[in-house]
Amino acid sequence: MEVSARSEDGVTIACLSGEYDAHNTAAFAAELVKLDASDRPLELDMGQVTFLDSAGISSLIELRERHPERSVTIVNPSPAVERVLGIVGLNDAFGLSSGT
Repeated sequence: MEVSARSEDGVTIACLSGEYDAHNTAAFAAELVKLDASDRPLELDMGQVTFLDSAGISSLIELRERHPERSVTIVNPSPAVERVLGIVGLNDAFGLSSGT
């Protein structure tokens, strides 16, 4: 898992790539701590994520719960991410169409 971040028009965009699973959710969480200082909306660009498991889903939920006042959305989901989020019913929670 690799994470790079940039700010654009008042939004923090974190681009994720690789596998997002139990082996690297702690590293991802550490990267997000750097972004947590901001109250800007956060977009997670997951277009290059090739695998997402339950540990990855849990960390996404924890991120939203830790900052309920902050908008956290997923943009550009890879087919793997879109499929898993659809199966567990989290499309709407992360700003994705529930029809995908």
